[in-house]
Amino acid sequence: MIFIVVKFTIREDKADDWLSLVDDFTQATRAEEGNLFFEWSRSA
Repeated sequence: MIFIVVKFTIREDKADDWLSLVDDFTQATRAEEGNLFFEWSRSA
């Protein structure tokens, strides 16, 4: 199994809208053959 973690900074003015802004990307990634899961997380 390959597990990839990526950390990057979201512009503060876009943070609250982030999940809706990347929804197409999220859905496409989750639909890829062999993908077991894809999740976003946010630091507290």
